[in-house]
Amino acid sequence: MSYAAMQARIADELSRSDLTAEIQLEIASAIEWYQYDNFPWNEASTVPFNTINGQRYYPLPANFIKVTDALSQIGNYTYKMEPVTEQYIDRIDWGDVFWTSYPIIFSLWSNQIRLFPPPQGNLPVQIKGLIAQLPLITPTATWAASTAFTVGQTVTDVYGNVETCATAGTTGTAQPTWPTSSAPTSSGIGSASIPPVAGATTTDGTVVWTLTGTTSNIWTTQAEELIRSRALKNLYARYVRDQTMAQGMQALENMAYSNMAYKNVGRTAGFRIRAVF
Repeated sequence: MSYAAMQARIADELSRSDLTAEIQLEIASAIEWYQYDNFPWNEASTVPFNTINGQRYYPLPANFIKVTDALSQIGNYTYKMEPVTEQYIDRIDWGDVFWTSYPIIFSLWSNQIRLFPPPQGNLPVQIKGLIAQLPLITPTATWAASTAFTVGQTVTDVYGNVETCATAGTTGTAQPTWPTSSAPTSSGIGSASIPPVAGATTTDGTVVWTLTGTTSNIWTTQAEELIRSRALKNLYARYVRDQTMAQGMQALENMAYSNMAYKNVGRTAGFRIRAVF
């Protein structure tokens, strides 16, 4: 289901045509609520990268929002590093520049992963975790060749993502090569099943586009019932002021979540059922 279709369905179920902004807000809020839960469709792994001798910190892809596992390798043996807090490593890492070993623990800090003990060079590491999807946006225009666009206009690219005009100009005679994945970082961590990151730019004739969102993502396609039920619950509670309907939507939301939990047993890195309020 597309973002526009989800909005239309929610408005129809509410029998209200005056809550467009509120519907958009509650869809975004519902996605924010669930994006830290493990589902098969929001899990991803980095391309294995090699450590640099003595380097403690390595940047993560920009759209990683949660790390579930960090794996390294000794010979043919792959082992799992254990997560700890940054403050814990601060207490035991004396900053020795000569000591390196096989890292056994890790922490996260400022979108970086910190390995300890300081790793030896060329140790393969792979990070698994959850990724944020591009925000949902409805474009204001349609892309066309040899056409003038002004700053702020939005169009859909060939992948269904939304591009915003950052530099006014005239498009080329054919569609440019739009971004499809996040670029590798300087540490060698790249993308594997990771969607493009918002902010990527594309030159198209004299127009410069910036990737800002998408017309649909995993939350509108794989988890439509879950997101729609939560959005409806909050709309009934906060704007329509119908607590009976809000409670009914709460029950539907819980059923949708439990159904996903049943289907996802054994398919996710760490799926767990939690109370939803």
